[in-house]
Amino acid sequence: YSKLDVYVAHEYPAGTCPYAELMSHEGQHIAAYRQIHEDYLDKLKEAFQRAAELPTGANPAWAENTSQGEALIRRLADETAAPVMVEFKEELARRQAALDTPANYSQLQARCSTWK
Repeated sequence: YSKLDVYVAHEYPAGTCPYAELMSHEGQHIAAYRQIHEDYLDKLKEAFQRAAELPTGANPAWAENTSQGEALIRRLADETAAPVMVEFKEELARRQAALDTPANYSQLQARCSTWK
């Protein structure tokens, strides 16, 4: 995504210490998401380049009609992408969880005295 929106509860208006700390924390989540997205885009490209079952000019796929051809290509693409996407989701969850630890929250809250 080129633009990600971050929403902060109205109890922490812009210009307050908690707002700034929350935006900083959420910015870390966005940075982690963008990095893993970039990492796994490369892995996804590699998976498609290695996928021997995908049709090519030298190894075309045959179908009785366009609908069957589209379904075949969709199935092959899904099968190729699925393992990478499972790994992507697991790694994304791991990296995001690493930011949401009790220790990180304690540090975040210690930086401001005006939490509600």
